[in-house]
Amino acid sequence: MKCSSNLKNLATALRMYAQDNQGHYPERLQQLLPGNYFKLLPTCPATGSMTFTDYRAATNPDRFSFSCVGDNHSKLYHRSSPNYPRCDSTWGLQEPFHLED
Repeated sequence: MKCSSNLKNLATALRMYAQDNQGHYPERLQQLLPGNYFKLLPTCPATGSMTFTDYRAATNPDRFSFSCVGDNHSKLYHRSSPNYPRCDSTWGLQEPFHLED
């Protein structure tokens, strides 16, 4: 799914940002733009907009989390799964079971 791929790419950019900033993640996703990690922030193909609005970064330890906010991909999953797919610095990409599984 393209949205999952976007989450993986965003997580990679966040890790690159942290490598360049003493292990700290940006406070806002928009901080990835001036550092050339992205020219534009990725969007959810189902909505055509940037849905990763629940991005959170924390320190001690440094970590991040975000998801595709809303019920944008319910047709792909067995049950209604709002805010999926999601990604965090500890568990990586998380998705519920797909309908084709």
